[in-house]
Amino acid sequence: MRETLRVLIADDHPLFLFAIAHSVNSREELELVGQARTGREAIAMALDVRPELAVLDVSCPLNVAGDHGLSRLEFARLISGPSVRGGPRPPGRTGA
Repeated sequence: MRETLRVLIADDHPLFLFAIAHSVNSREELELVGQARTGREAIAMALDVRPELAVLDVSCPLNVAGDHGLSRLEFARLISGPSVRGGPRPPGRTGA
């Protein structure tokens, strides 16, 4: 059985989100685990689905509360950390 890479995508433009989702879904080795339209949604979804790859709209702010936002590096660290569900990531998979 072939192992798949878990992908989360985030873009505030529906057409781009659709196109990226279509591209990801057309590849056997990729599994689309979430689609977000805002940075806040992307953060919440990343904590829930724990993707191994996140495709983010550069202009979409990763706001957490008010004016405070995460940098792209902080977001990468967030999805690279141990699973919130309690278990570690599978061996050989480090995320980001």
